[in-house]
Amino acid sequence: MTSVDLEFEHLNSTVDALRRSISSRLMYGVGKDAVTAQPHDWLHDAVELAVRDRLVARWMRTTRTQYEQDVKRVYYLSMEFLIGRTFSNALLALGIYDEVKEALAQLGIDLASLEDLESDAALGNGGLGRLAACFLDSMATVGVPGFGYGIRYEYGMFRQTIVDGNQVEMPDYWLRAGNPWEFPRPEVVYTVHFGGRTVQHDDRTDWIDTEHVNAMAYDTVIPGFATTATNTLRLWSVRARPTNSISPRSIRAIIAEKVAVHLNDTHPVLAIPELMRLLVDRHHLLWDKAWKLVQQMFSYTNHTLMSEALETWDVEMLARLLPRHLEIIFEINAQFLKQVTEKFGRDVELIRRISLVDEYGQRRVRMAHLAIVASHKVNGVSKLHSQLMVHNIFSDFAHMYPERFTNVTNGITPRRWLAQASPSLSSLIDKRLGPRWRTDLFELGRLREWRDDPEFRKPFTTPSSPTSCV
Repeated sequence: MTSVDLEFEHLNSTVDALRRSISSRLMYGVGKDAVTAQPHDWLHDAVELAVRDRLVARWMRTTRTQYEQDVKRVYYLSMEFLIGRTFSNALLALGIYDEVKEALAQLGIDLASLEDLESDAALGNGGLGRLAACFLDSMATVGVPGFGYGIRYEYGMFRQTIVDGNQVEMPDYWLRAGNPWEFPRPEVVYTVHFGGRTVQHDDRTDWIDTEHVNAMAYDTVIPGFATTATNTLRLWSVRARPTNSISPRSIRAIIAEKVAVHLNDTHPVLAIPELMRLLVDRHHLLWDKAWKLVQQMFSYTNHTLMSEALETWDVEMLARLLPRHLEIIFEINAQFLKQVTEKFGRDVELIRRISLVDEYGQRRVRMAHLAIVASHKVNGVSKLHSQLMVHNIFSDFAHMYPERFTNVTNGITPRRWLAQASPSLSSLIDKRLGPRWRTDLFELGRLREWRDDPEFRKPFTTPSSPTSCV
């Protein structure tokens, strides 16, 4: 590995520079000229890559600066990242929407027609995934160093079509045309073990005779708005055939002062016993030291108040697939219940309610309970949600750890859901407030000053107006 600074062309974002970049990408990357190029050639292989090039330089600078300064990072673990369409969001973040539109117009291409060709990244199906995406956007915008970690799904939920007036679901091959926004990292491959058995020794536990798959990383740039700061969304794809894997990171990277790990609901909660396994079995930390580190690092967002909707995992299945992780969960539970007994006495009903393992009927691990016990902060997603979480479904935990529970109200990024979704409305707001509301939504409260202003209200009520918002 070399530390020599690369010499590369610094890309401007003027109309002329963008037009040349798009033309070069089309000719040298696609091997076509403007006569033979199809719409998807212009979008996927020319325009998007020309825009992506302008993100990469700031991405490299941000990443290098973070490592040089050895800053603390947030690792946001989520089963879903509903990031939507990346192209128009990148134009907004870079502030070059109008320049790209004009550059394409000079090449005889309509930007709006290309925008409609981009597929949504099928990496989620609801609010949980959209929240994760908005957090990544916001962290980059305010300069919080962060990584999103998730799964690179090859297919989405489904693609809806209407046939003879009826809804028909089709597979969502969202990667069919490739994904120009991601960077494959074939050198970043981790082996994921499952099955096998454990062998106890005097000073350690070995997990042996396992099967495994190999997970390869794909990185996507997450740009901040009106800033040079960026973050990274790293998604993992399973390789069917075993390959040489890269050893896990040095223990020096897993210290509470430099790492914060956030669990977006209970889907990624197995990260808790996995980190304990690495710290205790591989790096030979004492259990108490490892557990203290884990509790300092993890935090958890709860998304449901219905007990029947809380995720649980069958003990027999865990014993078969992840025997060492189950042993670790049992040990966490034993020590936790010992603390409960020391604090509240031997209250059998309390122990039954609060245990990490539901012992009634088919034994199941309560993943939300594990997340709460291992985290230093637990939040709901609205004020009412957090109140009900504390007073109802997790009241026993709140009684034991009152300082652990807090509220973080769900929000959305105003860049995508106002500036990008409604350019005409955004323009109207800009004329009165300026652009600051894109990073400070409280600015929108000032619009009340003009709520009775006929000139301000006209675009909302007159569809034929050049600045109509309806």
